[in-house]
Amino acid sequence: MSQEMGRTEKSVRNMKFAMIAQLVTMILTFVSKPVIINLVGFDAHSINSLFTQVISAISLAEMGVGSAIVYNLYKPLAEGDHKKVSELMNLFRTAYWAIGAATMVIGLALTPWLQYLIKGIENYEFSYIRIAYLMFVFQSATSYLFSYKASLLQADQNAYLYTIVSTISRIIGTVIALIMLAITREYLVFLGVNIVQSIASNAYASRVVDKAYPYLNRKDKLSREDRKSVFANIKNLFIMLFAGKVVDSTDNLLISALVSTILTGVYANYITVTAVFKQLSDKLMAATSASMANLFVTEDTEKKITNLERMTFIFYVYASFASVGTYICVQPFVKMWIGNQYLLNMQQVAMICILCFVSIVFEPLKNAMFLTGDFIIGRNISFISAMTNLIVSIILGRKIGLVGILIGTMCTYLIEVVAKTYFLFRDYFKTSAAGYAFMWVRMSLVFAAEIAAMHFINEVIALPTLADFLVKGVISVVVTAIVITLVFGRTDPFKFTVEFAKMSLNKVLRKVGLSRGA
Repeated sequence: MSQEMGRTEKSVRNMKFAMIAQLVTMILTFVSKPVIINLVGFDAHSINSLFTQVISAISLAEMGVGSAIVYNLYKPLAEGDHKKVSELMNLFRTAYWAIGAATMVIGLALTPWLQYLIKGIENYEFSYIRIAYLMFVFQSATSYLFSYKASLLQADQNAYLYTIVSTISRIIGTVIALIMLAITREYLVFLGVNIVQSIASNAYASRVVDKAYPYLNRKDKLSREDRKSVFANIKNLFIMLFAGKVVDSTDNLLISALVSTILTGVYANYITVTAVFKQLSDKLMAATSASMANLFVTEDTEKKITNLERMTFIFYVYASFASVGTYICVQPFVKMWIGNQYLLNMQQVAMICILCFVSIVFEPLKNAMFLTGDFIIGRNISFISAMTNLIVSIILGRKIGLVGILIGTMCTYLIEVVAKTYFLFRDYFKTSAAGYAFMWVRMSLVFAAEIAAMHFINEVIALPTLADFLVKGVISVVVTAIVITLVFGRTDPFKFTVEFAKMSLNKVLRKVGLSRGA
């Protein structure tokens, strides 16, 4: 019992800081985007959105390494094996520095091909765009010099330390960057400040890790057999996580290449909204993954399945409020935030919200499959889903534009959810997946009904922009809460979610002296 409480305590602590960090990130993002647009134009905003995704795509080299760090550190950290931790971190330092060099080389090699991704940009010379791209490449490459150490904090359930450092740094960096942009009206100056902030933040976070784990200064080297095992995991994880990168990184590239770069900027505004929810779910999953890993090592199959169902339901509830609310509120929000001229149609908005929902609910299943260590099956599933995504997105993107590209992305999630559910229960839990699959079907149907209800409400209610946003937001929260309670109120995952929410709230209240026991 005490061990489970320890896991819960650490998870709640990490989640608390993750939520604060995400709130800060959300505020900074929604403040900075309209400022950038007003000061240097929508073209610069579109270029920024495109190159962010280009850099994410060429950062595929990191995929597998970071995950391998976390996975291989779980056991030695739990056993207090400092020597093995030091050996692994020394290996990963070398790997990350090599990746930084590779990122720089790949980024430079792609420079001549930029012209094929840029469409409809009229206010900037291509030479200027090329310089901006090279600054993105440099920032990405240098980030690998220190960022590998953050994985140690995550594996040791101390992710909150890195969260604090990165959040404070981002606040300072964003404020300085916007001030410099207002003074100079020069987009490249804005990028330059971001580069300095990134390097300084990672360097300071590295010092924090060195102080928290002084034994990392050792020059221990991993044995040849252990290195072989780690690199085998990296190889399989690279392909296994490739699909996630394809989903996250290629949509903007295809939109820019197949439709227009300006639409990339419009689409990015909506993705900024859903990214707030998605990034928070990623942080919450990272905050609980080490605890979940400990449970997977120490508990029996029944408890593992129960934990998976409960975690999936928690993320489902969160995804429902986020996605349903976004569907009905995002149009008036974008009008107030950016302007009436930068709106997508409701069919496109619906696809964005569906993808947001599925990607969030998928997190616990994806993490559970990762914790089994069966990276070969995960690799094969992800390869198939990634290729399907690219093929469908290109074919339908040429025919029906943005919606077609998003349908291709949806195919990735469908393949991943179905296949990983099947193999996780067949090979690891060694029991039927029917109960968990039925849970997914129920959640999906309820979400579809909620979206249909919001569509009807959206057609019926038409108010001034601010009132429209507020009234529809309240309606979406009330309707979603009532529907979820009616459908799932008697289930174990629902009851656990309520108790977990109460416990988390009580901890917050005790911190500020508002609980009864204060």
